[in-house]
Amino acid sequence: MENNTIKNSFYLRVSILLVGICALGAIVFLGQAILLPLCYSLLFAILLDPAVMLLLRIKFPRIIAIAVVVLSAMAVTLLLIYFISSQVASFSSSLPEFKAKGAAMLTQAEGWMASVFHTSQSNIHSRVSGAIKSLMNNKQTIMGSTLSTVSGLLFGAILVPVYTFMILYYKNLFLGFITKVFQKNNHAMVGEVMLQGRVMIHQYLIGLLLEAIIVATLNSLALIVIGIKYAILIGVIGALLNVIPLIGGIVAVGLPVLMAVITKDSFTPAIFVTISYIAIQFLDNHFLIPKIVASRVKINALVSIVVVLMFGALCGIAGMFLAIPLTAVIKIIFDRIDPLKPWGYLLGDDIEPFNGFGKLFKVRKK
Repeated sequence: MENNTIKNSFYLRVSILLVGICALGAIVFLGQAILLPLCYSLLFAILLDPAVMLLLRIKFPRIIAIAVVVLSAMAVTLLLIYFISSQVASFSSSLPEFKAKGAAMLTQAEGWMASVFHTSQSNIHSRVSGAIKSLMNNKQTIMGSTLSTVSGLLFGAILVPVYTFMILYYKNLFLGFITKVFQKNNHAMVGEVMLQGRVMIHQYLIGLLLEAIIVATLNSLALIVIGIKYAILIGVIGALLNVIPLIGGIVAVGLPVLMAVITKDSFTPAIFVTISYIAIQFLDNHFLIPKIVASRVKINALVSIVVVLMFGALCGIAGMFLAIPLTAVIKIIFDRIDPLKPWGYLLGDDIEPFNGFGKLFKVRKK
């Protein structure tokens, strides 16, 4: 009877957990237009809070201190956007050249495929042309999704500074609400979770920013030395994509290699780009991330990839950037609640020697 009760209790907990995950995923998917800017604003508020506290300690009024910090962050962000947009505008002026070079390379590729598969080049060309026409027939859908994405980014760009200002201004109100929700005997644990979460997110964001600056500098210098056009733009984009585990690194390497193949007359620059990026990725994965970023967030690689893909499926690229810090906060909460500690252990990267099955086998053997 007791075993049946334990089984039913376990199945009940698992069922509730699965239902809760599905419900949370539905809420995130349906409310992403509101939740994504709010989550980014919360991260920015945690990042900017030390600067606000510094101004408050030197007797700045609270509203002025928050306004100065938020406006300064907006100014830095706008300068970065202006730099990237100017590089993109310069890149767009070279599109006709890239298009002509791409068409010539496509013709060469068709000839190579025809010789490999022992068929006529006209047959290969007709198949490729059909695929291109099929893609062009969907241009309205592509343009619609692009416009939707751009409008969403503009909407978020307006909301995030406002949300950030409000979160910083009403910080004490939120903290007071949390203390009223939980009983007094749990205040110490709640305070510890909040403090560790805030410190971890702040250190993670600072480390991520430093790592992105270093990787962008190394990428740009490597591409400049090799002689790749728009080296700084591609280097910065590669550093931003590198934040996304696995997928971002692959795309970050593919962009400069494609640029080298299109703009150069031989494959030697593309080979040099590949070697350079592999070296930079090695340095990043084995030295920068462990020392600067990973020491703040103890999430294992498998969970990192899974949550990034899940957030990407639910919220797109914007969700991918939120996946790791939100998962790290969830792990901190799990580690402080006894029934959830196994799940926190599953999310982490502390692998302990396991001999449980061996002991069980010995017991059964006897």
